[in-house]
Amino acid sequence: MRNCLTKTGRWPRSWRAIGSGSGAKEASGPASERPTSSSQPERVLLDRADLSGAILVNADLRETSLIGTTLKKTNLKGASLRGAGLIGANLAQAILREADLSKADLREANLNGAVLREGILDSASLYGASLKDANLVGANLGKALLKRADLANVDFSRANLFGADLEEADLSGATLADANLSGSRLVRAKLNRASLAKANLHGADLTGADFTEQTWKEPTCRIRLSNGAF
Repeated sequence: MRNCLTKTGRWPRSWRAIGSGSGAKEASGPASERPTSSSQPERVLLDRADLSGAILVNADLRETSLIGTTLKKTNLKGASLRGAGLIGANLAQAILREADLSKADLREANLNGAVLREGILDSASLYGASLKDANLVGANLGKALLKRADLANVDFSRANLFGADLEEADLSGATLADANLSGSRLVRAKLNRASLAKANLHGADLTGADFTEQTWKEPTCRIRLSNGAF
């Protein structure tokens, strides 16, 4: 790993593992004596570890298992978490600016107050996740799953949400200025008090969405209603 430092400045050996699943063995001893597999890449298991406040700038954590891990206020700027398992992880107030979380599994994760500015979350699963007050300015969430996610007061300015699934998501008070929501699914989403200034909603499905007190200033959008009309 490059630039992967915890508070102690190193990775505890017990966190290194070969393979995946319940049958993974703890890595120990010389590298030549460790079990290897021609078809299974080495991965790291950090399930339920406490990495609060750790510095993981530019860390390579692709495909890493971080289920239930605490990463509160952790600095993960520019880190690669592509395909990582972060189910139920606590990433509150974490710095994930420019981080790659594409195809990551963030179901039920806590990202309240996290900084994901310019982050890459395309095709990521954020089902039921909480991102209240998070910063996602300029982030890429193309085809991301955000169904039933708590996105209250999130700043999505200039974010790409093309084809994203936001069914029943809570976007109360969210900022979606200049955001690309074309082709997205916002069925029964809460958009009360949301700012949609210059948002692109071309082809979006807003059936049953709540637009109470929303701000539309100069909209450039087309909305597909329940009857299919524009």
